[in-house]
Amino acid sequence: MNPSGRCKCGCGQKTKLAAATNTRNGHVKGQPVDYLKGHAAWSKNHGPKWLVDEETGCWNWQRTLNNKGYAVGSFVKDGGQHVVLAHRYLYEQKYGAIPAGLVLDHRCCNRACVNPDHQQPMTQRGNVLRQERVKLTEADVRKAIIMNAEGMSWRKIAAEFGVTHAPLLARVKRLREAQPDWLRPSQ
Repeated sequence: MNPSGRCKCGCGQKTKLAAATNTRNGHVKGQPVDYLKGHAAWSKNHGPKWLVDEETGCWNWQRTLNNKGYAVGSFVKDGGQHVVLAHRYLYEQKYGAIPAGLVLDHRCCNRACVNPDHQQPMTQRGNVLRQERVKLTEADVRKAIIMNAEGMSWRKIAAEFGVTHAPLLARVKRLREAQPDWLRPSQ
């Protein structure tokens, strides 16, 4: 029995109603089947698509991550199978389309999280500014400035801290403007 009518592999898609009773597959005529076609084998062979972290509430993606650390999955969308960002797909399944001109911000700061309740639509600028506030403490920025003074490039420093180049430089500039003397040696 599948009272939710959602695929048990974790993709969140609605399953079809069984056309006939089939005890071998566990189908009961007129009731939702457990899996969409092909999803049962994937689920049994590869495990769940995500695991829930009880402490944080994050749904940590267990499959492919793109080069930026975001969850990528194959889902049925617009009548066909498409490879898409999983957090966007699951958000749209629960809340509907993401408003035009907005992106999804991971409020949990965990790019591998696909929990729709951890996503918040906002402008790209707002997303970048929020990342900067959350990811870089003043101590991080001070450390970044010292790393640069010792010869490391800003791009490499940004990669070390897991931020994009532009937000790091903006934060450095603001810190230097607010406290211009802090890096100078004491007399």
